[in-house]
Amino acid sequence: MNNRARIFLPMDALRGFKEALQEKETLKEERKILLEDEQILLSNQLLNLKENLSVLIKYYDICNYQVIKGKITNINYTYKYLYVDNTKINFNDIINIVLC
Repeated sequence: MNNRARIFLPMDALRGFKEALQEKETLKEERKILLEDEQILLSNQLLNLKENLSVLIKYYDICNYQVIKGKITNINYTYKYLYVDNTKINFNDIINIVLC
């Protein structure tokens, strides 16, 4: 009778999948809202950027903040994005810019 009951126990077809999902949920970081003064400062910094400048940028990427250091390879003010090396970053995702 004991062995028969084991047949009906729930099976974890994707072993570790449930734990991986829980880990992803806990790592999510909330997007920060900049104050008006911070937005103005950031906007002025964006207007002064030029290609081939070395920068350190903190930006929001999907579910958490990332920091990238490199050279600006392309800036598009019409569509509001820039490339640091091969990484495309939308202006709205940027929270901090430091010139290197």
